[in-house]
Amino acid sequence: MTSKLHEPLIKRVGTFAAHIALALGWSQADAELLMLASRLHDVGKIGIPDSILLKPGKLTEVEYVQMQAHTLIGSQILGQGNSALLKLAQTIALSHHERWNGEGYPYGLHGEAIPLAGRIVAVADVYDALIQRRPYKAAWTPEQAAAELSAQAGRHFDPALVEVALRILNDVHYSVDELKELGPPTVGPAAASLERELALRTQELQEARKNAGELLQLALSDSLTGLHNRRALELDLEQRIYPGAVDFYMTSLDLDSLKEINDSQGHQYGDQLLRQFALCLRQSCAAGKTYRIGGDEFAVLWNLDVTEQDIVQVLRRLPQNLRVTGQPGISFSYGSACYNRDAATAGDLLRVSDARMYRMKVGRRGEETDSIWFKEDH
Repeated sequence: MTSKLHEPLIKRVGTFAAHIALALGWSQADAELLMLASRLHDVGKIGIPDSILLKPGKLTEVEYVQMQAHTLIGSQILGQGNSALLKLAQTIALSHHERWNGEGYPYGLHGEAIPLAGRIVAVADVYDALIQRRPYKAAWTPEQAAAELSAQAGRHFDPALVEVALRILNDVHYSVDELKELGPPTVGPAAASLERELALRTQELQEARKNAGELLQLALSDSLTGLHNRRALELDLEQRIYPGAVDFYMTSLDLDSLKEINDSQGHQYGDQLLRQFALCLRQSCAAGKTYRIGGDEFAVLWNLDVTEQDIVQVLRRLPQNLRVTGQPGISFSYGSACYNRDAATAGDLLRVSDARMYRMKVGRRGEETDSIWFKEDH
């Protein structure tokens, strides 16, 4: 595992980001805060194995999904702080890989839905990464990197920010090794205390590196129910789906009337139902891996040896298992799909199982039925 973050690089990113902010009219104090918070933009990489971080060749699809988890890890680490510095750092860590055209991660935010701080750091981070040598690439010239920023305006980057960044790069020489010519923004009195807080937090994060596996697991878990989350499902599907992969099943589940329950009995009671359902689902579906993929939506990715008949039997028993737990009022709908037979991609597999679940939800009248699970969709 890597023992520390690359300090000169992250300082350059922060300095460039601060100058972009100043050119946009930010105050000196806000630009200083951005400069310092930017240093933690990739802190979530302490939870990513060095075999991925330092891989000399192109990442596989599975490795790339694992790499994407560093945004979620960073957000969860930094979300433990209450200071303005750590709150801004959390925002940046979570959003600096989103793209202006909506094709970024982790949430696929689009345009101005991406926080401005994240958009600024995205420009500064990519430019600095391009002019650095990496295990998988040679360093680009500053001119080549600037041309790439221009080419990605309106796609990867906010076009207005690219315009500002290019103006800064044209006005002063941006050194590959340091920002001597550009220089850091003047550090005000408030920045000294922020520097100390940053130094302390960075030291804590280096210690946390020892538990990198736990951090990655935290990023792939749902905090309310303890089940795996949507990002974990995406990663597991990437590992399952490849040319020549064998058939397997996935089931989508959705609680009925949770909104009405929250409105009538409160969200605390609704959360209790979600936890109880998750526990029962995990116990009942031991022949698969269970996920909470958002709100009242759940999924099961079944083991390779599980048959269609096995799934029918498990899901038929689930209402009775819920009654045994003392929660007879939990009602749910479900739908299943088979990889290869029903879908050839992860997205289509989820779409088909969701569609069948929804058909059950609108078609049933208070009684469970499995008659639509494996029918062809029209």
